[in-house]
Amino acid sequence: MTVLRWCRVAFWTNLGLLVFLGSIFIGLHESHVWIRGILVGFRNGLMTRSSANPLSFTSSPGGLVGYEFYVDSPAVVAGWRSRLPHDLISAGVSTFEDEVERAKAVVLSFSRIGENRPIYRLSLLDKIGETQRGNGFCSDYVEVFLALSEVNGLTAREVQNNVHGFADFFSPSRLKWIFVDPEYAILATDEAGVYLSSLELRQRRLMGLPVRFVFFGTADGSIKSETDPRFQASYGDASLFKRYVLTYGNNVLTEASRSESLAFLPWEARQLLLYASGTKPHLLLLADSFTEKSAQKERWYGAVFVAISGYFVIALGCYPTVVLWARVMAWKTSGIRQHAGQPNQSSVA
Repeated sequence: MTVLRWCRVAFWTNLGLLVFLGSIFIGLHESHVWIRGILVGFRNGLMTRSSANPLSFTSSPGGLVGYEFYVDSPAVVAGWRSRLPHDLISAGVSTFEDEVERAKAVVLSFSRIGENRPIYRLSLLDKIGETQRGNGFCSDYVEVFLALSEVNGLTAREVQNNVHGFADFFSPSRLKWIFVDPEYAILATDEAGVYLSSLELRQRRLMGLPVRFVFFGTADGSIKSETDPRFQASYGDASLFKRYVLTYGNNVLTEASRSESLAFLPWEARQLLLYASGTKPHLLLLADSFTEKSAQKERWYGAVFVAISGYFVIALGCYPTVVLWARVMAWKTSGIRQHAGQPNQSSVA
């Protein structure tokens, strides 16, 4: 078998394999947890940076912007404020001045317990309606919380541990970030009743210090105690907090606007474009003695993705390269033959 024929067979075989794998991951990631987990692993491996600088995590909102934390512009926030249902805005602004009470009001305005149906492909406005019916994953609840916080005068951000996503909101009156779980309506304090940030919560859990969780959900089925299996799965084991990752931006309204402008594309293509354009922020992993295993896992996912991508680039690029090379060589050979067949003009003269 010639090189050209071998490359042709390899090209079509690998193209078929790529289409097959793409169909599986794109078509089944919404309904199959393990496929979704692989895709999330690839995303984390490619988009996660690490930092041992505590200021990258604990600074005030203005300080985080100095470390390249993405934010929405005032114009974008104002535009979305006019689009959102009035009751979701006034719930957090007109009644409560204290930031904790305002954050609780924002959570209670949309967070419900329901079927937990996947909704991450939906638009922001549709997600808000679905979370009010109890659908969505933790990341969807955090996204809605960040959006409603902005239009309600709060600054919030997304945080993750090993298995769960939650949020911090900034309290100017207390000069600190404060942890809140928008999906399960949970806050946390120390022994003295001082509200904890997600980073303080992590530190206390890993050091074995007491944490008092505040369950403020009012909907049917809300978590009411630490014995609830849902709480145990997300917070019960201290080892779950070894990984601490901050999404380095809360510009969910800008993401929603740009995603709407690309609505003619499939959701997967829109996500790739948002990442490629720098609209979606990277993830920042706190680098300390507890996070090395998490960092290794995310580096492994990144390396696997690069290896797979490299394989298909080489496999699919081989055939076109050989064809191009063969045509160039044929053109050169033809040129040499034509030149050899021409009479010598100087001798004729």
